[in-house]
Order: sequence, then C-alpha cells, then structure tokens
Amino acid sequence: MINKFLFHGIGRSDRPDIAFIRLWTMKEAVLKCTGEGIGRDLKNVLKNFRESSPTTHRPSPITTVESPDGRYVYSICNG
Repeated sequence: MINKFLFHGIGRSDRPDIAFIRLWTMKEAVLKCTGEGIGRDLKNVLKNFRESSPTTHRPSPITTVESPDGRYVYSICNG
C-alpha cells in the first residue's frame, strides 16, 4: 500500500497520523478520478501524480487541504 520512501516520510513527520491521511486521501482521489478503484497496485498510484507546491512549475491535478483545526483532510484530483 505504501512504498518505502513514503513510509519513511510519514515516520519522520511531526504528525504521522495526518501525513498518512494526506497520502491516503491523495491516492483515493486519484483512483476515483481515473475510475480504477482500489483493485490497482496502491504503492504506485501517485507515481505520475504530484501534489501542488510553490516549487513546481506546473500545476498538479491533486489538491490536498487540511482543516484549520486538523480534524479533516481531503484531496481532490482533477486530472
């Protein structure tokens, strides 16, 4: 479900619970957008999709938002 690189990133996060939920909602959004469902290899779902960030020069089809109180995380894929 999670490749080694992403697993270590979650473990090093200040909030591993939120990091995992961000990752999961991103994968879920991509699978819903592509219509593939969870039958696909979940380790490679995000291989061709990246979250938007100020350092990227092209917009990402995935947007992830965390509520100010940290209780909710959701991702939208429009790619």
